[in-house]
Amino acid sequence: MRALVLAASLVAPASAPAQERAAVLELPLLHGSELERRVPSDSGGPSNLPWWSWSSERALQLKRGGVLTYPGDVLKQPVAAFGPLVEGARLTGEVAGAGLATVVVSRADGRRERLEFFLGEGDADARFRAFELPFSRLSAQLGELPVPRFELELGAAGTGGAVWRSPELLVPFPARAESEFRAELVAELRWIIDLWLERAADRAGPRRTAFLTHIFDVVSGEPLAPLAGDHNVFFDLLFRAAAETGEPRWQAAFDRFLGDYLELCLHPETGLPRRWDTRLDRPLDDDSIEISTKLGFLIDMAERGPEERRQECLEAARRIASTVLRVGLAPDGGVAAKYRPSDGRPDPHVAHLRRLDLPAQLVRLSAFEGPEAARALIDAAREAAAAVEYTLRWPGSWEEIDPGFDDIYGHFGQRATEMLRIAPEEDLFRRLSAGGLVHYLPMWHQAVRHGGNVAADQVRCWEIACDLAGLEPDLLPEVAPVLADAARLHLVGQQYDSGAWGDVTVYGFDPRDNLQVGDLPGTPQNLLFGLALLHDERLEAAGGLHRDQLRALFAGVLESTRVAYRRPFGYLSTRREAAGANPSRGSIAVATGVVELLERLPRD
Repeated sequence: MRALVLAASLVAPASAPAQERAAVLELPLLHGSELERRVPSDSGGPSNLPWWSWSSERALQLKRGGVLTYPGDVLKQPVAAFGPLVEGARLTGEVAGAGLATVVVSRADGRRERLEFFLGEGDADARFRAFELPFSRLSAQLGELPVPRFELELGAAGTGGAVWRSPELLVPFPARAESEFRAELVAELRWIIDLWLERAADRAGPRRTAFLTHIFDVVSGEPLAPLAGDHNVFFDLLFRAAAETGEPRWQAAFDRFLGDYLELCLHPETGLPRRWDTRLDRPLDDDSIEISTKLGFLIDMAERGPEERRQECLEAARRIASTVLRVGLAPDGGVAAKYRPSDGRPDPHVAHLRRLDLPAQLVRLSAFEGPEAARALIDAAREAAAAVEYTLRWPGSWEEIDPGFDDIYGHFGQRATEMLRIAPEEDLFRRLSAGGLVHYLPMWHQAVRHGGNVAADQVRCWEIACDLAGLEPDLLPEVAPVLADAARLHLVGQQYDSGAWGDVTVYGFDPRDNLQVGDLPGTPQNLLFGLALLHDERLEAAGGLHRDQLRALFAGVLESTRVAYRRPFGYLSTRREAAGANPSRGSIAVATGVVELLERLPRD
C-alpha cells in the first residue's frame, strides 16, 4: 500500500525529469512524507503528519495506507501557486469512500470562498478510486480566475467515511531556460541599477562624487532621505553585475566610486573608514561607525577588484587592521566593532551579535600575510571567538527556533564559517560553525515541516549551510534535503492571499505580517535570494531542488513581485503604496536575488 502523502517534493526522480510544456513547468507542490517516516510522539517532536494540519476532535487514524476521515474531520494544507497559471493546476490521488475535497481561494476583490468537490463513493471500506480535479473547475464555479494562495482540505461527505492516499497537487510555474533567463535578469538589473545611478547621483556641492546621496521615492522619483557618502550594498551589487555582464557604464561607475572611496572615506592618520558629507564636501571624522563591512569590502577588492587598485586596497585594509590590533582589543578578549575615525577611539555601543563581525575580516586578511602577521590576526580572532563561546548557548526548539537560529547562529555561525574557510585548523571556529549547524539541523527540519515559527531571514542560515557543505563535504547529504524543505516552507508560508509574496515570518505555514520583528512585508528579498542560492549542482545531486524547478519558482516569484510592488521608479518594500513616502530600498532587495542567480547561470 502507498502512504497518504507521497514525498511530493520539488525534487523530481532522476529517471523522470519534471514535465515541461512549452513555457510552463508543472511542479508537485503538495508536500508531505510517507506515513512510516512521520515523527513518533515519543521522540520529543510533533506527532502530526509533516506539512499537514489535522482539524478534528478524533485522533488521526491510518487505514489501508491512507488517512481515515469522517464528517467534521479535516486534513488541511496550504499550497502556493503562480496566479496567471492557476487554471492549469490539478489535484490527483486516490480515495476510498465518499470523499469531500474543499479548496479555499480568494476572489479578485479579496473575498475568500470555499469550493467543494465530491470525489468517490461508498464508505471507507470501498475500493480505492483514482481521481483528478482540474483547477479549471474552480474558475467555472467562481465565475472568475481564482487568486492563490490556496488551502486544500480533505474530508468525508458521508457517514461511512473516506480514506485518502497519494494526493498530489501539480502546479504550473513559468519555465525558464538558462540562456533565456539570463537575458531577463540582466534587463531587470539594468532597470534597477540605472535608476539608482541616475536618481541618487551626487549633484550637490562643488565636488561631484560617485557616491549615492539619497534614497528616492519609487512613485514620484523625488529625493527622500539623504545618504552619507560611503560604501554600501548597492556598490557590491554594481561590482558583481558589471563583472557578470561586462557592461562598460557600470564598470566605469564602480571604478569612479572605488577611487572616491579610497581617497575620501579613509582617515589619513588612523586609516579607519569614515563617511563623506556629499552636500558640504567634507569628511565626517567624528561620527563613530562599525567598520567590518568596510574592511570586508577592501579585502574583496584586494582579492578580485580592478587589477590596478588591488594593492592599494590591500594596504588600506592592512592599515585598518593595524589600528584595530593597537587600540581595539578588549580585556575580555573581544574586538571592538565600532570606532571614531578621527582618533581611533573604540565605541562600545554595539549589539552583542556584532562581536565576531570584525574578527572574521581579520582572519580573511591573514590570508594575504606572512606567518607572523597572520598569526597576530588569527590570535585576535580566536580570543574573540573564545569569549563568545564561553557564554554561548544555542536556544530554541522546533516550535520556536528563532531568534536563536536566525539571529544568534545566523550571525556567529556565519562569521565562524568565514574564519574556518581561511583557518581550517582552528577547532574553535569549527565548533561555532559546523557544531552550531549540527545542533540546529534536526529542529530546523522539524520547524519547516511541522509549522514552527520561522523567520524570513533564516535564509542567512541557508547560506551558512551551503558554505559549510563546501568546507565539510560530509555535511552535504544532510543539509541538501533540509534546504529543499526550507525553500518549500518559505514559498508557501510567505505567499499572501493576494498571490504576492512578502518578506515575512511564517508560523503554522502561514504568513504573519503583523509581528514587530523587523520584517519587510513587501518585496521578498530573502525568498528570491534563497531560491537563487540553492541553484547549485552539488545540492541538486545530493537530494536538493532541481535547478530547472528553482528557475521556474524564481521566475514566478519575480513576476508576481513585479505586478504587486513595481512602481515607475523602483520596488515598494511595503505591501501597499503609502500616502506619503515610498522609499526605493525594495529595488535593492530584488537586485540582491537577481545578481545571485545571474552569477549561477552559465554565460553565453
